[in-house]
Amino acid sequence: MARRTRRIIFLLATMLFIGASYVAIVYAQGYKYSLSENKFVYTGTISLKASTDAKIFLNDKLHGSTSFIGNSYGIDRLLPGDYKVRLYREGFSSWEKTVSVKEGLRTDFPHILILPTSEEEVAKIVSDIELKFQQIFDNNANNAPAATISTMPTPKVSPRATGSPIPAVSAEPETRLFYIENGNLYQTIDSKPMKIASNVEGFSVSDGNRKIAWWNTYVMWVMWLEDTDYQPFHKKGDVELITRFAAPIERVAWFDAEDHIVVQSNGYKIIEIDKRGGLNIIKL
Repeated sequence: MARRTRRIIFLLATMLFIGASYVAIVYAQGYKYSLSENKFVYTGTISLKASTDAKIFLNDKLHGSTSFIGNSYGIDRLLPGDYKVRLYREGFSSWEKTVSVKEGLRTDFPHILILPTSEEEVAKIVSDIELKFQQIFDNNANNAPAATISTMPTPKVSPRATGSPIPAVSAEPETRLFYIENGNLYQTIDSKPMKIASNVEGFSVSDGNRKIAWWNTYVMWVMWLEDTDYQPFHKKGDVELITRFAAPIERVAWFDAEDHIVVQSNGYKIIEIDKRGGLNIIKL
């Protein structure tokens, strides 16, 4: 082989090595080549944590399953854009979102709730919900202070209806943290009432007074009473309309701590308050 030929081969091999090394380094740093943009783009991640183990589908293709430890799952190295994510487990409700992935960011869903759908398990959940609503009614009737309701046992998940309902009407306004008067919802701050909303028919406060939900005949809102330290991030005082119902709302309570709400409106519905990419509603 001629010296010139060997030199050309050596130079080509060197260039190939340098190019491959560059691609490997860029890939290791979280970049991926985007054909649509014709350049390397910093990728993003989707992080999921469910109430039970389930299969993960990305754009309708099976991607994996949640870990048996913590029921969590991560989808890494995703180019920026929208992705359809679905959790599925046979015999359970499904969960689905259109997730927007941003460059270099992790989109986190830390409180995914899926529940068993068999008649027996649904009957247990409904029975526990009705029991908790009865406890709320009894507390109000006895002028008892609002308290967090105990956990409702259900196989493989730990849902519960919680929250502080409307205090008994005999209590003085300045002694109540939240109360309704003439259709207006008030919060007591430094012994002074601050109006939160009007045309209110009822409300429920989450564990630790971190969030409050209120409703009128067909619409439900949530206000954050503290800053959140997990996604979706909210600041104290943020208010969000969660959803509208076709049938009148009868009763509301927090379900499974403070990221889902059980609503009685033509049956029971469990609603997540994270509206990113669509709202999941479990109908019982």
